[in-house]
Amino acid sequence: MTMVSTLRIQCNKEKVLKALHCSQSSLIYDRMNEMYDEMFKKAQLLVDMRGSFQFMSNEATKTLCDQYEYYVPCLLTLGEKISEEVTLLFQKNEPLRAMMLDGIADHILFDASNQLFQVISKDAEEMKVNLTQRFSPGDQPNTPITFQQDILESFSKEANLGITITEAYMLKPVKSLAYFYGADKNLGKATKDHSCSQCQNLSCQFRSEERIKIDIISNQQKQSVYGTKGQSLLDILREHKISIDAPCNGTGRCGKCKIRALNHRLEVTNEDEKCLSEEALKKGIRLACHAYPQSDLTIELEHHNTSYSILTDYAHKSFELNPRVEIFTTDGILENATGEKSLTERINEQFHKNFHYSLKALQSLGKINKTNQIHLITQNNYVLGITEKLQQESYGIGIDIGTTTIAMMLVDLRKGKIIGSYAVLNPQRPFGGDVISRIHYSTSHDDQQLATVLRNCIERGIEELCSSISIDLEDIHHIGIVGNTTMLYFLLGLPTQNLSQSPFTTIVLDQQMYDYTEIFEKDLLHCKVTLLPCVSAYIGADIVSGMFNYGFNDLEETILFVDIGTNGEITLGNGEKIYCASTAAGPAFEGANIIDGIGSVDGAISKVFIKQDKIAYETIHNGKPAGICGSGVVDIVAVGLDQHWIDHTGRLKLENTEDHILISKTKDKAIKFYQKDIREVQLAKSAIRTGIDILINRFDCCYNDIDHVLIAGGFGNKINIENAIRIGLIPKELKNKISLVGNSALRGVIQYLLNKDADKKIYEIKRKVKHFELANAKEFQEKYILNMGF
Repeated sequence: MTMVSTLRIQCNKEKVLKALHCSQSSLIYDRMNEMYDEMFKKAQLLVDMRGSFQFMSNEATKTLCDQYEYYVPCLLTLGEKISEEVTLLFQKNEPLRAMMLDGIADHILFDASNQLFQVISKDAEEMKVNLTQRFSPGDQPNTPITFQQDILESFSKEANLGITITEAYMLKPVKSLAYFYGADKNLGKATKDHSCSQCQNLSCQFRSEERIKIDIISNQQKQSVYGTKGQSLLDILREHKISIDAPCNGTGRCGKCKIRALNHRLEVTNEDEKCLSEEALKKGIRLACHAYPQSDLTIELEHHNTSYSILTDYAHKSFELNPRVEIFTTDGILENATGEKSLTERINEQFHKNFHYSLKALQSLGKINKTNQIHLITQNNYVLGITEKLQQESYGIGIDIGTTTIAMMLVDLRKGKIIGSYAVLNPQRPFGGDVISRIHYSTSHDDQQLATVLRNCIERGIEELCSSISIDLEDIHHIGIVGNTTMLYFLLGLPTQNLSQSPFTTIVLDQQMYDYTEIFEKDLLHCKVTLLPCVSAYIGADIVSGMFNYGFNDLEETILFVDIGTNGEITLGNGEKIYCASTAAGPAFEGANIIDGIGSVDGAISKVFIKQDKIAYETIHNGKPAGICGSGVVDIVAVGLDQHWIDHTGRLKLENTEDHILISKTKDKAIKFYQKDIREVQLAKSAIRTGIDILINRFDCCYNDIDHVLIAGGFGNKINIENAIRIGLIPKELKNKISLVGNSALRGVIQYLLNKDADKKIYEIKRKVKHFELANAKEFQEKYILNMGF
C-alpha cells in the first residue's frame, strides 16, 4: 500500500475557461481571466491533495478485473476545504466565483490522477507488469457505481485518506476519486491513464473529443494534419505550425484567415457573412478562426506568392570602423623552462595584455600545437576563441526583429564590409498582426509558443545565410539584435502581459548580453548575443538603433525621426535633448486591416495613380495583382481625394457604386477599396500625425525649426511623399526636408557591431531621451479628431 503526497497542484486555464463557455471573443473574457487567477491562488491554499494505491493479487481478492494478475485500487482527494469554499461562495451570491473555483478543483483533481498514473506506472515497471487503462465506476460498461464501495473497503483505515461514501454511493469529500487498474505481464504498455472512447460519461468536461483529419492543399502540395472535433481550423493550423494570416488573432474582424472548404462541409457563420462576399461563400471560402469542422475535411489555403519584399536596405553611409573584435596572432607560445607559468600567463606576457579566456578558448588551447601560428579572437580583452586556421575570419550578424518581418545582415567585423543579407516573414503572424494581439494570445495560451517559433525562425535564417555564402559558423563572433520591446521579450521568453496594459510595467530596458545558447534552442554558435536597449514598453531597441545610426548622441541640427509601421514611433532631437513618443497606428499601413489588403508580397499593388482618366497601378515585381499593400493604400486615398471620390470627411461619394473603388479586376480576382478601408486609414494616419504635432509642441519648436525629417521602415521606404502629405499623414510644411532612410534599425545594429565606442554613444542617447505617453496628453483627443479629416 503506497501513500502519495507529492502530487503538484496544476491546472489548465484555457480548459477551465472553455468549460465555462468563455472564449477570447467573449465580452467578459478579461474579467474571467482575472477571476481565474484569483480563484487558482485560493485553490492552492485550500487543496490538501493526497493519493493512495496498492497492488493486490487477484488470487486473494475477487474483483471486476480478475482476468489480470493484479488488481490496483486507487484513491485520490483534494480534501474538504475547497468544496466548503465553493458552497460558501454560492451562499454569498457569488455564483461566477463559485463555478470558477469548482471548475478549477475538477481540473486539479483530473490532472492529479494523471500524475498518480505515472507514479503507479513506475512501480508496475519494477514489478515487470503493465497496466490497463483506468476503470472508473459508473463511467465504464460493466463497472457499476456501487463498485466505489469495494474500492474503499480494500484500503485500511489509515490509507483511505478520510474518504467516506454515502448511501447514494457519492464520495465525501466531494472532490475525490475512487477507481482501479488491472496489471499483468501479458499486457501491452499503457501510455495514458484513460480512454474516453470506452467511457460512458458523455458530459465529462475532460472528455477527449473525436480526432478529425484535415487534408490541406497549398501551392499544389498536399499534407494531412489532425485536430479535435469542434476545434477551430485556425487553432489546428497554428498547432501544426502552418502559416496563415490572422492579424486580429482569431476574433473574426479582419477577414484575412480565409480557407476554401473543397467539400463545402463548413457552416456559414455571422463572421463569414460580414467579411466575405456571397460569391466567396458559394465557392466554399470561410474564415478559419470561426470554422469548427465536425468531420474529416479537405481545405485549400489561399496562397500568395511566398516571395516577400522585405526591406534590408538603408540610406547608404560609410560605416565608422573601430572593431570590437580583434585578432592577435603569434608564431608560437614562448617556452617556459621551469613550467611555473601557465599557457595563458605566457600568452598574456607575450602580448602585454590581461586577457580573460572563454571555456571554449581554453579547450582549444589544450589541443593545438603550441609551436604553430596561433590566432586569438578577442573582444574587449576577452578571448572568444583560439585557432590554428591559416586565415582567420571574423563575422558578425545584425538582426532586426520586426512585427511583420525579420531581416538580418552578415558583416566582416574587421573590414566593415557587408557580406550577405537574409529576410523572412515573422512566423508569429498567425497569432495576430500587431503586438497587442500576440500578447493576448501568449497570455491566454502557452506563453513560450511565440518565443519558440521566433527563435527557430532566427536560427534557420542564420544557417541559411551562412550556408548560402559558405561561411563557417565558427567564424561568427558576435550577434546584435534589435526590435520593438515586445519582440525582444518574446525572444527571451519574458512575460509580456504588462506591456499591453497601463501602466505598461517593463521587466528590463537596459542593454543585455548573453551567450548564444542561453537564448536559442540549438548549440549552433558559440558567441555573444547583444540586445540593444529599449526606452519604454513602446519605444524599442529598433528606434534606439536608428537614433544611434544617425548620431542622436551628438546632433548639431534638429531632426525629426519617424518610423511608420504597426506602431508609429516618433523621435525629435537636437544637441540638447531628445523627445520620444509612440502611437498605435494599427496594421492598416501593413495592409492587414484593409479588406483587400496584403503585405509586401509579389503582386501587391504598391502604387496607384490616374492614367488617361482611369485608375492605373504597379505591383511588386510586376506580379499578378493579389491585393493592396500600405503604400498603395496611401496612393488610392490621395487619388480618391483628387478625383473627388472621397470628401474631406472621408466619405466615399461615388455615383456608380455604393461602397467601394475598383482598383483592379482580373479573371481570378477583383481588388477593391471600401468605405471601411478609408476609415482604417483615417484612424492610422491621424494617430501618427497627432503624435508628430504633440511631440513638436512638447519640444517647444515649430516646423521651421526642424532641419531634417527621416522616414524609416519598410512602409516608409515605399510611400509617395506627395500623397502622404495629401492625406495629412505628414505636415506639408516639412515636405522639402524629408529623406526616406530605409531600415535604419538594421544599419544601426551593424554599426554597433563595428564600433567599440558604440556603447558609450548609445548610453548618451538613453540618458538624453525623455519619453512622452501621448494618451496622457490633454490635447490628444481633440487633435486626434481634428486630424481625422483630409
